[in-house]
Amino acid sequence: MPTIAIDAMGGDFAPDEVVKGVAQLSLETDIQCTLVGDELRIQEILGATTYTPENIGIQHAREFIGMAED
Repeated sequence: MPTIAIDAMGGDFAPDEVVKGVAQLSLETDIQCTLVGDELRIQEILGATTYTPENIGIQHAREFIGMAED
């Protein structure tokens, strides 16, 4: 099955809402997702929610561009 890469650090209310949304998706489907972003922060959010670990991978990205940066 293909894997979808998701920028966990981008968008409104990221990374919390992005990670929670992927966690919910992991419970409802067999879609494989890779969250890209700050691994420690992503793991912290996943640790506080219910999800299917087999459906979620994490690709650490040390740097990211903030919404206010040019």
